[in-house]
Amino acid sequence: MKKILSLILVLTMIIVLVACNANTDKKTTSADTTVETTEKPGTETTVETTTADTTETTEEETTTVEETTTNEDPEPFKTSIKILAIGNSFSVDSMEYLYGILKDLGYTDIVLANLYVGGCSLQQHADYIAKSAKLSPYTYYKNTSGTWTTRNTTKITDVIDEYDWDYVSLQQVSGNSGLPDTFEPYLTQIIEFVHENCPNTELFWNMTWAYPEGSDYSSFKNYNYDQARMYNAIIETTKSQIVPREDFSFVIPTGTAVQNARTSFLTEGQLHRDNLHLSNDIGRFLASMMWARQITGRSVANVTYNPASKVINEQIMNVIKESVENAFNNPFEVTESEFTEYNSVSTDEILSSYGIDPAKYSKLNYTLTSFAYWNSNTSTELICAENGSTATNLNQYAATQLFDKTQIPVGSIIVIVEGYKYRPDAFVEQDGTLLKNGNGTGKSGYTRQEMVSDDAVVVTDEWWANWSVVGFNINLYNNIALKESVIQSFYKKFTIYVPNDPNEPIPVLNKETNEEKLDKLLRDNGFNPSEYSVLKFDLTTYAYYNSTQNSNLVSKAGGSTASNINQFAATKIFTKDEIPNGSLVVIFDEYQYRPEGWVDLSTKNAGSARPGNVVTSVGGIVTVVNDEWWGKWNYRAFNIAKAGNPGLADDEMKALQNQFFILVPKGTVSNALLHQALNDKGYNLENYTLFNLKITYYAYYNSTANSNLVSKENGSTASNINQFAATQIISKNELPDGSLIVVFDGYQYRPEGWTSLSSKNSSSSRPANVITSGDPEIREVNSEWWGSWNFRAFNIARAGNPGLGDDEMKKLSSVFFILVPKDAIEEPTIDKSLAKVLSDNGIDASQYTVQNLMWTYYAYYNSTSNSQLVSKEGGSTATNLNQFAATQQFSESDLPKGTLIIVLKGYQYRPEGWETLSTKNTSTTRPGNVIASTGVSITKVDSKWWSSWTVRAFNVAKAGNPALSDDEMHQLSNVFFILIPKK
Repeated sequence: MKKILSLILVLTMIIVLVACNANTDKKTTSADTTVETTEKPGTETTVETTTADTTETTEEETTTVEETTTNEDPEPFKTSIKILAIGNSFSVDSMEYLYGILKDLGYTDIVLANLYVGGCSLQQHADYIAKSAKLSPYTYYKNTSGTWTTRNTTKITDVIDEYDWDYVSLQQVSGNSGLPDTFEPYLTQIIEFVHENCPNTELFWNMTWAYPEGSDYSSFKNYNYDQARMYNAIIETTKSQIVPREDFSFVIPTGTAVQNARTSFLTEGQLHRDNLHLSNDIGRFLASMMWARQITGRSVANVTYNPASKVINEQIMNVIKESVENAFNNPFEVTESEFTEYNSVSTDEILSSYGIDPAKYSKLNYTLTSFAYWNSNTSTELICAENGSTATNLNQYAATQLFDKTQIPVGSIIVIVEGYKYRPDAFVEQDGTLLKNGNGTGKSGYTRQEMVSDDAVVVTDEWWANWSVVGFNINLYNNIALKESVIQSFYKKFTIYVPNDPNEPIPVLNKETNEEKLDKLLRDNGFNPSEYSVLKFDLTTYAYYNSTQNSNLVSKAGGSTASNINQFAATKIFTKDEIPNGSLVVIFDEYQYRPEGWVDLSTKNAGSARPGNVVTSVGGIVTVVNDEWWGKWNYRAFNIAKAGNPGLADDEMKALQNQFFILVPKGTVSNALLHQALNDKGYNLENYTLFNLKITYYAYYNSTANSNLVSKENGSTASNINQFAATQIISKNELPDGSLIVVFDGYQYRPEGWTSLSSKNSSSSRPANVITSGDPEIREVNSEWWGSWNFRAFNIARAGNPGLGDDEMKKLSSVFFILVPKDAIEEPTIDKSLAKVLSDNGIDASQYTVQNLMWTYYAYYNSTSNSQLVSKEGGSTATNLNQFAATQQFSESDLPKGTLIIVLKGYQYRPEGWETLSTKNTSTTRPGNVIASTGVSITKVDSKWWSSWTVRAFNVAKAGNPALSDDEMHQLSNVFFILIPKK
C-alpha cells in the first residue's frame, strides 16, 4: 500500500503548511479564482477556470470560439505501460480487452503479458519458480499490438527478464481466494522472486470474483455453494493477507465490480460463460475495464472502445462503467446498481417499424411453463421436471401451450424483441394421437424446426406446412440460465398478433435496411455496390463546422450554446488521401449535407468560398469525387442535417449516422481504408511500416513445380496468366513474427512456400488460397504461419480468378499489403562494426545515411547484353545464377558525388553501367569486379566513377564466385553497403 501511505504523508504535510500559513499575513489579492481537484495519486488533474466566450453568428450556423486557461499536470501524461500477470484463466479473463481500453485512455506503447497455467494456485507458482531451471509449464500470452499471441512451454524466468515491467499482478486460484490459510509461505516466496528480478516494478493484487449462482464447480463447496459467502470470504482474506503488506501498491477489486454488476439487470448468464469464468463479451470487458480504471487512475467514463458492439449496447455499457466506478470508490463492499431494468423496444414498436398497425391485431393469450420445453424429436409430452425430466438445460427455457391453426391463423405475425429467440416446435396429429418427428422415430416424416431470432415472422400456409399443432420454446440469445422474474418478462418480449379481420390481406414484411437502401440508390445511379467499400467514421452529434470562421468543430460537447447546435451532426476532417478520386458521397432523401472545405487548416475561407448545401428531395443523391469536386480544397468535412434544418431530438440526431455515406473504390485502397481495416481488427497502422513489394503483373508461382516465376514478361503463354500478379520471394528474416498480411474484399492470394528455393513442394503441401468474404482479411505472421517454409511469395487475384484487363491487373497492387511492425524493423543504420570500418579508414560515420537496397537473389545484370535482370525468379536457367544477387538500378541523382560503396572482406561486386537503358555496352566497356580479398573495399563516387554511364546497378557475390546455398545467398545483403552523404 505504498501509494496510500505516500498520500497520507502528503496530506499531513499540507495540513501542517496550512496551519503555519494561518498565522501569516491574511491580506490577499486575487483577480482570478482557480480550483484544482485531484482524484487520487496517478489520476489526471482537473482544472476549473472562468472563461470568456466570444460568439460569432452567421445567417445559418453559429460558431462559438472559446479561450480556455489550463494548468499543466505536475507530471507528464504517461503513454507507455507494461503489465505482467502471473496468473491463470482468471487473469486471462481480466486482461482480454485491456489493450483496447488503454489505447482509448491515451496509451500508445503498451505491453501486456500473462503467464498462464490453468487453475494455478500461489503454491504452484511458488513451486514453478523454485524449479524454474527445469520446468517450462507456462503458456505465455502477450499483446503489443491489440492481438494476443501465444507461446507454449515457457519458463517464468524468460518472461520476468524480458521487459522492465511497470506492474506485476498476482492472484490466488479462484477456489482458494477466500481461504487465508492457502496464501503463505507461497505468496512471500513469489514476492521475493519478483522483487529480486524486477526491483523497479509495482506489485498489485487481482481480487477475483465469486462463482455464479447455481455453479456446481467443486471448489464452490469451500463456501457452501453460497455466492455471497464466497464474495465476503474473498473480501476478508484480501483485507487480512494483502492490504497490510507494503509490497502491494494497490488491489484491483475485480470481484467487487462483478458483484456490483450482479445487482443490475444483467444476469449470471450474461456475465459468465460457464460455472466460474466470465463471459467472452460482457464479463471480460467488465474485468478489463476495472483493471484499466484501477491501474491508471484515469476515468473510464468516456471510453468508446467496444469489443462486442452487437452485444454490449449503450445500456449494458452504462452498467459496466457504473459497476467499475463504484468498485473503484468502494472496493470492499457491494454498491447497488441504478440500472435494474432493461429498456428494450416493445413488440408493438417492432410491428410498427414494418408499417403495420398493431391496432388491427389482437394479442394471443398464452401461458408459460417455466423451466420446460418441447422436443418433437423425442417426446409428445412437455419436457419438464413435473414430467420426470432431469435434463440439465431445463433452466434455459420456458414453453407455451400447444396451438392449432384456428388459434394462429394464416396472416398472424409472430414478434420477438432483440436478445430473445424461440423455437416453433410442431407435431402432426394422426387419429387423435400426436406423432414424434421423422428424425425422432420416422413416423411423421417431418423434422424439428430451428431456433428463430428474426424480429417478425408472418404465418403462412408454408409456415404451417402439414403441422397440426405447435408450441413455442422461448429463451435468451445466449442460452443462459433463467430466473423466474426473467421468464415473466417473456410475456412482453414474445407476442403473437392475430388479425382482427380474417379477410385482412396477408402482410408483407418489407422493412428495407440501410444496406439495401444504399445498394438500391447506387444501382439506380449506375454504380455497382460490390466495387466500393463503405468508409467507416463516427458522427459527432450536436456539432458542425463553419469554414468561413476556422477549422474548429463547434459542438455541444465542447461547450457551445449556439441556438442552432441541435440541427447538425458532423464528420471528422478528411484529406485527399482518405477520400480519393472515384469515391462516392451519398445522402438519402429528406436529408442534406454541407461539404465544408479548407485549403489549409490554419486558414479560414472567405465567406463567398464556403461550399453550399447538398439537399435531397426524393431518392437521394450520389456525388462522384474528382478533381473538380476537390477544387482548391485540401481538406473537407461534412455537416449533416435533415432537409430544412429542423431542431432534432436525441434519437433523430443519432439517426443521421445512417443517412450519409462515403464509399471508396475497392481498387484504390486509401490509407483511410487500410487504417480502418486494421482498426476494426484491433491493429494500429501507425505501429507498422509497409513492406516494399515488387509486383509482377500477369505472373504467378507454383511451388509444386519449382520456385521460378511464370510470367507473360518471360514469355509464358499459360492460359491463366491473365488472372494473377505476383510478389517477389520473401525470406523468413524479411517477414518477422507480428507482421500482417492484408487483402481487401473481393480479392484473394495464395501464400506459396518453399523450404529451399532449389526444391519443389509436393502437390499436397501447396498452401491454399486465402479468400475474402465481405471484409478485409488480415493474417498475422507467426511461427505457425511460416511452418516448415523458409521462403514465401504471393499470387494475387480477384476472387473467383476471372481474367483481368490491364487496368484491373494494376489494381491488384493496391488491394494487397504486407505490414511489418516498426519495432521489428532494423532501420538501415550504420552499425558498430561498419562504423569501425569507416573509422579505421578515416571516415566519420555520422556524416552518412544508409541507402535502402532492393535485392533480387539468384540474379545478375550483364550490361554487354542489355539492361534486363537475369534471374531465377524471371525463369532463367543460367548455370551461374546461384552465384549472384543483384540490387535495383540507380541514376546519378540516386548516388550523388561523395557516396561510398563498400563491400566487406571475402566478397566482391560488379558495378554494371549503361549509357541508356535501351542500349547495351560492348564487352570491352563492361565495368570490372571490385574484390575485397584482403580487407574491406571502399569506393567514393565521383564524376570519373559515373563516367559516361547514366544508370548503374550491382551484382554481388562471394570472392571467387562459388555457388551459394539459400542462406549464403541472403547473407549477401549484409556484406554490401551504399552510404549517401548527409546534406
